[in-house]
Amino acid sequence: ATGAEVCTLAGHVEDVDSVAFSSDGKRVISECLNIVKIWNADTGAEVCSLLDDDFMVLAGAFSLDGKRVVSGGYDRAVKIWNAETGAEMCSLGGHSGKGICLCPLGEDGHIENNADGSTSFHPGCPAPGHTGEVNQVLFTDDGAHVVSGDDDVRVWDVASGRQVCHLAGTKFVKFALVEGASDENKRARHVLTADGDSLRIYEIAKEQQPAEDGAAAAPVAC
Repeated sequence: ATGAEVCTLAGHVEDVDSVAFSSDGKRVISECLNIVKIWNADTGAEVCSLLDDDFMVLAGAFSLDGKRVVSGGYDRAVKIWNAETGAEMCSLGGHSGKGICLCPLGEDGHIENNADGSTSFHPGCPAPGHTGEVNQVLFTDDGAHVVSGDDDVRVWDVASGRQVCHLAGTKFVKFALVEGASDENKRARHVLTADGDSLRIYEIAKEQQPAEDGAAAAPVAC
């Protein structure tokens, strides 16, 4: 290694919030304002841009196979994109449209603050999900689940869009995902969280059943 610059990726107009490589090292993802860009890491050419409407994006990551990208930001939603075309594939949690949920109104409905400054009423309670800006996102190795964090860490089933686990925190939480073989010779997933001055390791079962919002997994003894 020489430390020489390989290429410059030019195209963002404001400060870049985060960057990450794909697992094969051939592409780079970057986030600035409401735009996620994917780049060719060898040439510096832009592959595609992912536009997240009116909300700032704070975090992004590739799936292991490089075919999808997951992002999170100020709208509290976790979004999955096609990494080749830039098309949005699905949204996990967050708001139901371009609004941000202000407050629940019991079982009758909730109010959302729309992008144009108006408010609108929606029947039913908002779907469980993040209550603050999403600042970290990761795919599991098999691409079946996404882990995301604001003040809490949440695990999502990609196929159904349902939240399967909620690891409740108390402060700004950062996390790391580790996958390996368990004692039963099956794949086991662990999430390491840094919550204030505390480090906790949680085991996330591969076939974990959907949990009620607020239900937290128990830490692994260590």
